[in-house]
Amino acid sequence: MSLAPEPNPELDVSTHLGTYRGWSGPRASHWSAIEYAEPPRTVKEKFSPTRPAEPFTGVRECLPHADIGRHTLSVTAPAGPVDPQAGLPVIVFVHGGRFQSGHANGPWYRGDAFAESGCIVISVNYRYRFEGFLPLEGEPLPFDFGANSSKANSEPPYYRAVEDLITALRWIRDSISAFGGDPHNVTAMGQSAGGSLITYTLGSPRARDLVQRCVILSQGLPRVPWTARTRMARRALRGPLSFEHVSTLSDEQVAHGFSRYARRYFDDCAIGLFPHSPENMPPIPMLIGTLRDEFVRMGVAERLDTAYREGNPVTRALADRAIRLFSRSLGVPSAASKQEKKAWREYCDSIEPPRPLGRAIGDAAIRKFDVATMEAHAPQAPTWVYEFHGGVGDVRARGTDAQHCADIPLAFNCLDVAPVSIARFCGPNAQQRLQPLADRFHHLIVDFAHGSEPDWPTFHPDTGRLTKQFDMSTCAEDLVEDAHGPVRRFFLETYSRKHV
Repeated sequence: MSLAPEPNPELDVSTHLGTYRGWSGPRASHWSAIEYAEPPRTVKEKFSPTRPAEPFTGVRECLPHADIGRHTLSVTAPAGPVDPQAGLPVIVFVHGGRFQSGHANGPWYRGDAFAESGCIVISVNYRYRFEGFLPLEGEPLPFDFGANSSKANSEPPYYRAVEDLITALRWIRDSISAFGGDPHNVTAMGQSAGGSLITYTLGSPRARDLVQRCVILSQGLPRVPWTARTRMARRALRGPLSFEHVSTLSDEQVAHGFSRYARRYFDDCAIGLFPHSPENMPPIPMLIGTLRDEFVRMGVAERLDTAYREGNPVTRALADRAIRLFSRSLGVPSAASKQEKKAWREYCDSIEPPRPLGRAIGDAAIRKFDVATMEAHAPQAPTWVYEFHGGVGDVRARGTDAQHCADIPLAFNCLDVAPVSIARFCGPNAQQRLQPLADRFHHLIVDFAHGSEPDWPTFHPDTGRLTKQFDMSTCAEDLVEDAHGPVRRFFLETYSRKHV
């Protein structure tokens, strides 16, 4: 039976806002649920600009607890007393969750291994669902929004969740040196929705000097822009999408409205950022990659793909038709030439076992956005690209699919944490099978945060789009050309023309 963390006066850290008291874990020092912004109390405040945390008196005990607010962050540092002069590299992690779930205090995100490797890790919470991503007519904007914009350096469309992240990064800039971190050596790392939050936030001129490099793990975005879904949101909230109307609603009405709305879009992120404009990012070093089998085990996809492979002739024909219909909605080139349709199916069938619908979902929801990012960023800044895959042969039978979220315990080197989830995302015997790969990928990110370059050539359209591939079956690795080529070929546009 594990003991509840206790506050440790030896981990008192004094900042310009006040003193935070941490707790000692078995491997690192922690400060949990620090408020980087004032917590909103009313619905009106939940849909208002972020209010930076105010100074306080006394000592705040920063312990993990069940009711952690959305405007909090948690800090993990090397074990023992804090050295404010240490100047350690800082890794800021932004969690995923389809823009509607998740939190920064998950067991995989604690960051013990990063602390043992000489880094400070900060996991950030932010507003999600309607509170973070619903654009409203007449909503108040931050006083400095657009203040530094110019034609070549303009603000992307406003989202409250992005404002949360900018506020957290400013807290880090002003406070992290007291925890032993270097505010001028910050690496932003995000997974899934968190990855796209980083690429979007860094497109703001107000965030340009707050991050020096980034790591993007399988970022995801809504396939369909928000502008195509406003009618359903109005119905869900029973009124206009205005700040005035939403401010009159109760917490229960907002939550119920989002649930009604989100059920309508079960096959996509119901809400999120738009547009995806990676060309707006500053020219900072980037490490970016995907997992080849992102969503091949998604329920309906697995059932139809299994029937497509293993059913009788009638079942196979019906499954094939259903797969084509679903794939068309995902943007697979069903309206292209017969040659392109054939090439798409050959691509899907080339990876054992054939799972055309699962592959279409992963490529449309995740990989096409990463491909757009690497293609836009590589010409302006050093960009290193990787891809995890399940190895040769039948990866489904072995359970070594490179699935969405399997990169998180590799990056955090925590294959011994939450074993049920590890088995779900990483397959059987994951700790024994994947520990060498976890050591490799984790230290790759550690070295990157310290300022070192990955040990393979940069990605660039003019030099073969070189990509490091990691095998999740054997932990082998290889350098290949254009590993994401099929995604770039079959998803020429980030959004369907009918939606933009």
